Amino acid sequence: MAIPFVYVRACGSYREIGRQVGEAARPQIEASIAFFAENFAAMSGGLSFDEAQQRSAAYLRYARACTPQQVEELTGMAEGAGVPLPALMVPNCAEELTAGEPTVGAQPLTRGAPRSRSSRAAGTSSVTTWTGTSSMRRTTCSST
Repeated sequence: MAIPFVYVRACGSYREIGRQVGEAARPQIEASIAFFAENFAAMSGGLSFDEAQQRSAAYLRYARACTPQQVEELTGMAEGAGVPLPALMVPNCAEELTAGEPTVGAQPLTRGAPRSRSSRAAGTSSVTTWTGTSSMRRTTCSST
C-alpha cells in the first residue's frame, strides 16, 4: 500500500509544529500505525505491537534527556493525529526494536541506554522519517 506524500508547512514551538503535522497527516499516521500494529510481529521475529509500545518507553526516556525538542514534536504529532504517543513511537523506534544489541563477547556493549546497530541515537527519528512507508518534508517558518 502506497501512502501519499504530504507536504506540511508548520510554524511555532516544537509541540505546535508536531500538532500541525499530526493534523495534516492524520490519515497517513493512522495508516502507518495500523500497518505496524498488523505486521510488527512478522517484522520483528515475534515481538507484538503491544510489547513494542512498552519497549519504546525506554527509548522515550532517553530521548527526553538527549533530544527533548524531538520528543515535544512527536508528542504534538500524536496529539494532532489523535493517536497515543506509545503507538507513534513504534514506527519511530522500529529499527531499534528489531535490531540486536551490539555485544563484545557475551556482554552487551552498553548498559542503561537502549542501543541498536543503527547509527541513529535512540529515539531521534525526525519528522522526515517517522514512517518507513511514506515521505514527509519538514519546513519550518522564519520570521522574515
